[in-house]
Formats: sequence, C-alpha cells, structure tokens
Amino acid sequence: MYITIFYILICIVFFCFGRKNYIKKAERLNNNISEFNDEILIRYNSLDEEDKIKFKKSLNELELIYFNDILQNNFKYSNNISSIQSYILHLEDIMKKLKLIKGE
Repeated sequence: MYITIFYILICIVFFCFGRKNYIKKAERLNNNISEFNDEILIRYNSLDEEDKIKFKKSLNELELIYFNDILQNNFKYSNNISSIQSYILHLEDIMKKLKLIKGE
C-alpha cells in the first residue's frame, strides 16, 4: 500500500517538473520564432518591389499564410512544441527563399 502511494507521489512530482520544463521550452522557442520573424521582415523590407513580388509568388500556400501573418504582426504563437517546430521549419523555408531572391 505504501509503495503505491509513494509511486503515485513520485509520478506527480515528475509530472509537475516536466510540465514546467515543457512550458519554459515552449516560451524559449516562441522567443526564437519572434526574433526569426524580425530577421525575415528586415530581409524582406530590403528587397525592391520586383523582388518582393517574385518572392511572394515563390511561396506555397501555407508559407504565404505564415508570411502574411508576419507582415501583419499577427503571427500565432503556440504552447505546443510540435506545432512550434512545424512553424520553425516553414519559417526556415521562407528564409531560404528570401536568400535565393536576394542572391545570398
């Protein structure tokens, strides 16, 4: 009986610590995304109008949605780490396309 109670208490303690770490990691990743969004905007604003049009045409539908959210400062941050990682992958693709248009 005591072993079961002890086991349950240990599980509760580990759950609390794990949840705090998960939340901190999500906050840290969201801060990284915010800084990355700023870098994307700086690079995009340095393009001339013709290159901006070419860049937007090179984006797929989901990337265009994310990019428009960045432009409107309406990017949807999340507390789910897997969705944050998905955002990061799409933002990396956007940055690669920006670098290609800019010739870097």
